[in-house]
Amino acid sequence: MRKDLIKFSDERNRRNSIRTTILRDEVSGERYVVKEAVYPEGYGHLSDILQYHTVLTSAFPKVRICPVEEKEGALWFEFVEGESLESRYRACVKEQDKTGFLRLLDEQVSLIEGKEENSCTFHSTPEFTEVFGECPELEGSEGLKIANFDAIPGNIIFQQETPCFIDYEWVFLFPMPKELVLFHCVRDLYFHLPSLESFYPLKDAVEYLHIQCAWEILEQAYRNFHHYVICENDGASFAGSKAAALKERRDVQYYIDDAAYARREWEQCAKNWQGAVQRNAEIEAYWQQASQANFQLNARLLKTEELLAQKEKESAAEIQRLTEEREIWRQAYETVVNSRTWRTAQKLKKTLVKKP
Repeated sequence: MRKDLIKFSDERNRRNSIRTTILRDEVSGERYVVKEAVYPEGYGHLSDILQYHTVLTSAFPKVRICPVEEKEGALWFEFVEGESLESRYRACVKEQDKTGFLRLLDEQVSLIEGKEENSCTFHSTPEFTEVFGECPELEGSEGLKIANFDAIPGNIIFQQETPCFIDYEWVFLFPMPKELVLFHCVRDLYFHLPSLESFYPLKDAVEYLHIQCAWEILEQAYRNFHHYVICENDGASFAGSKAAALKERRDVQYYIDDAAYARREWEQCAKNWQGAVQRNAEIEAYWQQASQANFQLNARLLKTEELLAQKEKESAAEIQRLTEEREIWRQAYETVVNSRTWRTAQKLKKTLVKKP
């Protein structure tokens, strides 16, 4: 198997950190997506994902759930090819097709809702509070018994118009407020496609989807979810430490010096480029001279080969003519020496030359 891509989600806490690898069979060309736990604490997370396949298949009968199987502690998924819902959104933006864009929003909502029996009235549970915190403003709102929090546009692939969930790492088996799931899955599109805001603002999309809960409440619930994913039980966070390290403070002089350095590097690069262009011109001239000489040599070679072939043909013809002429003379000689006249003359010659 050849590794086409490796992605580490190790900025999370130990129980949620995974490694994703895309493997390709070098004989058949078939590809697979393999998810493995980075730490031993992550095996439970993989086991949950395996369970989610069965649960989603039942709750979302109109959606194909990407097949998965466990092999030696890792999850092997089919590599699903097709057109993503995100690509269809992008096409609407490119074509300035707002009607088509709204139609896709409706379609995504139906894919997130699942079958009719999946609907419920949301009431908070300890499991929900552990992940999303307290949300009293959402009490009594429309809810989902099973929620695929990973049903973002990039994770929905269409295969001949059949939608497929290719990733379902975050599925919740306790009641979820429908507005929170819709807000998260649609907002993710605006993160991946910034130009969408000028085409159809997120606030308009939220209004179209009848999301009435205040943004601040939904944003805080998502921040609590993010904290749940990246932080250890003691509050430690590798992702937080990394983000802090990347936010090193620098004074204005640092950026002035950095700009001067970049300018010097650019000037040196320009000089190197000019030299390369000049050398390239010299190489081009040498190449043309060599090509011309090669053409002349090739022409002389062809002419020599033609003369040689002509000489060989002439030699073969001369040899054939001499061979035929020799055969004619040989036959004439044998005719003479075998004639009665020749034999009589020979006897007469012997008689005349006898000694007395």
